[in-house]
Amino acid sequence: LSMFRKLISIGLLSLSCSLFAAGKIPIGDTETIVLYGDSITEQNLYTAYIETFLLTRLPQKDLTIYNFGWGGDTAAGGNARFARDVAPVKPTLVFVNFGMNDGRYTGPDQAIFDSYIGSQKLLADTIKAAGARQVLLTTSPIDYDRRGDKDLYNDALANMADGVMALADEGSLPVCDIFHPMRQLQADVKAGRQDYTMIPDSVHPNAVGHLPMAYYVLRELDVPGLVGTVAIADGKLKRTEGLAITGFKATNDGFECSMSLSCLPFYVPQSAREALTFVPFQKDLNTFTLTVDGLAPDQRYLLVVNGVESGGFSAKELAEGADL
Repeated sequence: LSMFRKLISIGLLSLSCSLFAAGKIPIGDTETIVLYGDSITEQNLYTAYIETFLLTRLPQKDLTIYNFGWGGDTAAGGNARFARDVAPVKPTLVFVNFGMNDGRYTGPDQAIFDSYIGSQKLLADTIKAAGARQVLLTTSPIDYDRRGDKDLYNDALANMADGVMALADEGSLPVCDIFHPMRQLQADVKAGRQDYTMIPDSVHPNAVGHLPMAYYVLRELDVPGLVGTVAIADGKLKRTEGLAITGFKATNDGFECSMSLSCLPFYVPQSAREALTFVPFQKDLNTFTLTVDGLAPDQRYLLVVNGVESGGFSAKELAEGADL
């Protein structure tokens, strides 16, 4: 570590979240949230990302979150089991993600489409009758390289996703579109990496595939995308946002301070981290940066948090904003 010069020593203090970003879908101060769907929901990956994000980003809210995904289920099945599985927890907000099985793994078919949209309408009525708000989700796509009929089923799922979005518009319901951006994302990634997949069995995304799903939902919620920013220039604290700095002082080696965060950064699991090269999750939902101007350009600088050496940065990286 002799190549590093100690730059900043940070002590992390208590949480007190008050900063919110503008969004489409509000999260109340007290919510019982249900994530409802088929086996893709039952995998508990995109759902776990959403749950973890909400609990760590909104520490002042009283949130209880359930996953009621059921392998092989459909919108009709979800409506049939709602009274048994969901109603007893008295949900206030239900995220509905059905569609993968509803299309019956065949090409576009009007009768299948009509049945699916009819079932989604009945489920929407059931949720409303239970006194809960709801958010409609479009399903994720299939990997066309892992199916004999290639992209045919995605064409059917695209029609169904369009139907869900039209239903949301008709019923003035919020909707998070997963299918269309994820289908395009998959095509873009495969254009450069032909054999790549984030949906290994063609239906169920892996941990990498589930992070974009969570991203497409979370970016529609009224939650803070900013964790915090700190700007320092010429050894002086110039600006902070989303956090509070106390005890800032220069030292012989650099400077030190104590920091109170508004909320916790979202920890992206190692198994999902590759997805950060595909979607701007950190930029849009997890911004936590330190910017320092006026440093000697030939030095590298060490960041120490609660006494733990947490990373080294060049002067250029710090001037551009280091991701904490």
